[in-house]
Amino acid sequence: MPACSSTRKIPLLRGFSLGIVYLTLSFPLGSWVGRIPQIKESLNASDASWGIANTIATTGEVVGLGIIVVLIGRTSTRTTTLVTACIVLAMGPLVALSPTLPALVISLTLWMVASKILGTTSGALILVYQRDLGRIIFGRFDALYSIGMLIGGALSWAAIRHNIAPSHQFAITNSMLAIALLVSLRALPDEETSTTRARPIRQRLRSRFTTPLLLLGGLSLLASFIDSAAAQWAGIYLSRTSGGDAELGSLGYVLVMATKTICLLFIGTISHRIGWRALVLTSVAATSLALFLGVGSGQLVPGLLALLALGAGTAFFGGSSQMRV
Repeated sequence: MPACSSTRKIPLLRGFSLGIVYLTLSFPLGSWVGRIPQIKESLNASDASWGIANTIATTGEVVGLGIIVVLIGRTSTRTTTLVTACIVLAMGPLVALSPTLPALVISLTLWMVASKILGTTSGALILVYQRDLGRIIFGRFDALYSIGMLIGGALSWAAIRHNIAPSHQFAITNSMLAIALLVSLRALPDEETSTTRARPIRQRLRSRFTTPLLLLGGLSLLASFIDSAAAQWAGIYLSRTSGGDAELGSLGYVLVMATKTICLLFIGTISHRIGWRALVLTSVAATSLALFLGVGSGQLVPGLLALLALGAGTAFFGGSSQMRV
């Protein structure tokens, strides 16, 4: 009876609002990755310069992690979520409008900083919602994240087919997400005020950065880096294999994400049966072999099959790492 009474007090839009936050994390990112071959070509970036630019931008995740550790217990998690969600939505069109590679690095880095903070705070709010409901619902939002990435990539493929500029695409879709977030604004939950707020920051940081957390956090960051690099490479590889066709390059990313989404639906069952360590090692070995054989052939069809294996490999590697963290 108490659980039912608590459930009635939960705003009806709470699940919807948290879902919009998770789509804010994944949908723009999926749209961006689907546009990478086209944007890379428009900036006349070489493989080396593009790789360096994106590696620099990836450090934004480390910066974002440092910021969120400082903010924990000092600011409202709900407020931080809303502010960073607005930044993420604003950065999409700005990234697409970047006239030079250095400008792209700056805008993309800011996007990654905000995304890392948003990912952490939104996860905390979902745990609050899960506790209020009295049942585990985190997996639904993980699935929603993958679906958002998949739909974002598919939309980029369709936009390329109809000659819609990336900046226009991002402006329209991100505005729609902003409106949905505004409608459900008051339904977002918040964490209780931390009792460690008054402690000196050095003591709070020392208590948080334990050895297991650093190891698992490093593994999660590595998985995120591999996932991002693999998604970008998939699009660029297919675009180049097909003679510079950005549309096919975008479709390659969609295929990778489709495979990844399907595998994520079964990762819990597989990990429970064989263990997460065996799952990680098997996925790395199988994916490496598939890429060596498929991509090494230099042919379109074997390359596509290799990319499907890549989607499965990144799902099992990244997913199992996040499960442990």
